[in-house]
Amino acid sequence: MTIFYRHDISAPITLKAAFMGSHRIFEDKAFKDESQNLPHHDWRDTELKLSMLEFSLGIEYNFLDYYDDIRKPHRVSPYFFIGAAVLNFNHQLTRQGDVMEPFDNKFTVSIPFGVGVKYALSKHWNLGLEFGPRFMFTDNLDYLQESGSALLAADLGTGNSKAYANPFDKDMYFYNGISLSYTLYRLNCPPVYKRKAGILD
Repeated sequence: MTIFYRHDISAPITLKAAFMGSHRIFEDKAFKDESQNLPHHDWRDTELKLSMLEFSLGIEYNFLDYYDDIRKPHRVSPYFFIGAAVLNFNHQLTRQGDVMEPFDNKFTVSIPFGVGVKYALSKHWNLGLEFGPRFMFTDNLDYLQESGSALLAADLGTGNSKAYANPFDKDMYFYNGISLSYTLYRLNCPPVYKRKAGILD
């Protein structure tokens, strides 16, 4: 669920602030695929509960003039966006019903970017479609990091978590959304008339 506010500073450039909340449950058994040999998930056999709160600020570049009245009522524009976000997340790791890692509250920073399209349903109502990955600066979103989750590593008999973590990249998460927004138009009044001083004044 996302709440956002956009402010157009020019025809192609839009500033956006957004607040997103998400709760997910990841289970290793759900990744089983009979057509492939994937023993890793069966071996780990864990379940991860993950809740996230994200506040982001970004800039959008509209490729078409979305407010061009000549095209109405069918105004549409694809756009590209990039920004910065503060992420608060907490997660709990369980294995075969036993809590291996309790809920742990953390903060981190991510870089959202992606593409989308805006479509005007009417003068005020707009429909949007957006896809954007988030690059993170942590490798602990899913408790799978090279130096973390010692309890699970000990339970699996590895002694450390290097056996199942990828030390060569950081975590990522993705956002796919359909949005409905309402446009508020600002009508600029003409400047106050001032009578210029004449010859007889």
